[in-house]
Amino acid sequence: MSITIHNPKGEDLALRTGADAVTPSLGEHIEAVEKGIEKGEVHQLAEHLGLGKTEVLHVLGMEPSTFSRRRGRLTRIESEKVLLMAAVAAEGLEAFGNDEKAFHRWFRQPNILLDDKTPMDSCRFTFGIREVEKLLARIRTADFIA
Repeated sequence: MSITIHNPKGEDLALRTGADAVTPSLGEHIEAVEKGIEKGEVHQLAEHLGLGKTEVLHVLGMEPSTFSRRRGRLTRIESEKVLLMAAVAAEGLEAFGNDEKAFHRWFRQPNILLDDKTPMDSCRFTFGIREVEKLLARIRTADFIA
């Protein structure tokens, strides 16, 4: 499974999962964030997460009016959040065996391990993203022993 974010230099920054995973280097991530991710990548992220544009903007902490006025690239903070969420989408799809519908359904349902918050709502915060990633790792490895 691969989710590709287009790097500002015109190259692809692919987030891959599975046995053939090639994770972008820290330097590649930093460079992409510093230069800003293209605004159009938000639409691709929404598709990978099974969300509408308004929902993904809510998760990213962006007002729709601000987003519509934005020209070209996102800010550093917005770009970092897009990359973090793309990683969640890649991990989620891997955890659910590339079953997009199952992952999208899980992403929207309250989860007791997230204090009855949905993974989608939890991902509005960086610490929430970390918890969702931990939970996806547990799903992937079938580790449900408390």
